[in-house]
Amino acid sequence: MKMKKITFLLLSLFSAASFAGNYADTGAEAVPQNNKESESHFYIDLGASGYYFDQPSTTLPLSTGYGSGYYNVPIPATAGDGYDADKLAFAPSITLGYQFLTDNADLQRIFGQQNSIELRASYFHNTGTQSESYDDQPYYVNVFPITGGVNFTDTSLDMTDSSVDFDNTYADVGLYYTGNKVISNTLINSPYIGIDVSYLKQDSDSSDTQYFGDATNDNKPIYDTPLYGIGSDDLSSYYMGLAFGDKATWLFAKNYGVYGKLGAGVYWMHTKLSASQTPVSNDVEGFLDDSMMATYNVDATDDQATFKVEAEAGLNYYFKNNQDQMSPRITLLAGLDYWNDVAYADNPTEANQAVAIAYDSSLNPYVGLQMHIPL
Repeated sequence: MKMKKITFLLLSLFSAASFAGNYADTGAEAVPQNNKESESHFYIDLGASGYYFDQPSTTLPLSTGYGSGYYNVPIPATAGDGYDADKLAFAPSITLGYQFLTDNADLQRIFGQQNSIELRASYFHNTGTQSESYDDQPYYVNVFPITGGVNFTDTSLDMTDSSVDFDNTYADVGLYYTGNKVISNTLINSPYIGIDVSYLKQDSDSSDTQYFGDATNDNKPIYDTPLYGIGSDDLSSYYMGLAFGDKATWLFAKNYGVYGKLGAGVYWMHTKLSASQTPVSNDVEGFLDDSMMATYNVDATDDQATFKVEAEAGLNYYFKNNQDQMSPRITLLAGLDYWNDVAYADNPTEANQAVAIAYDSSLNPYVGLQMHIPL
């Protein structure tokens, strides 16, 4: 199914580029004038946006519901509450570009006379904490080792609170070949293609408080000393592939233009997981089994093909005029990007499971400003 989606996106975007390529720069259009008039020059694009990263939810390595070997009640396998790190992040970006005129007929058919080489980079970082409290009612949990195995006790524990701290970092670098194909004095087509590499690091640290409760005595604690559990899931994902797309700009009035952009990328994704778990970090009067006091570690890797797609629209204001290639401009933009696969740690929720790398999709809206500075 994923390969069918990738094939459809490739055909759609290349069809759009081929359609635009039918408008070759020929005849009077081939004479540099107005918005086509440009000498070779460097430029910088500086941008900043508010980026809402939709990270997949995760759960602690436990199931919920009461079970006990003492009362012949089976241990349930119901997953615990999900924890989400969705949060707005500040995302700066920079593009270093060199624009030039080309006489190559093949390049002109697709990219027009004005071509550019661009080095693009972007970044975001966000942190957050999600906490839950269960003081008002018994919240029975059954904790499992992340390395695989049965739950640690013969009876469920009463969890009173839990918390997960998230820390996400993303960086992207791409080298692109772009066009600036003039269809008319008011319409410009700008296809692009390039090599893109991005890195996503997702770190989470969890903690919880539990008690040995007595279900036959209004869940009053058997021991007054709380049990503190801790854990962590650290994921590093590398996306390496080919990105491409097209942008159409309509110029109006003297200083304005609007554009729409569609883009996609096909990637090979490599993910590393480092997970740690200490079910109980403190003893209760020497009562606990050594297995509950131990630290469990899991390291895993996974590789797969994936894709991303993007849609964006924006309004340009040209400080000189929209027919001058050397005019600085400022852009107000908004968009959505879709990642078909974002990794998360799939913790065990029943006996004899181990933590594993799993994936979910992510739809991320953003709004921002960008400044184009010809040099």
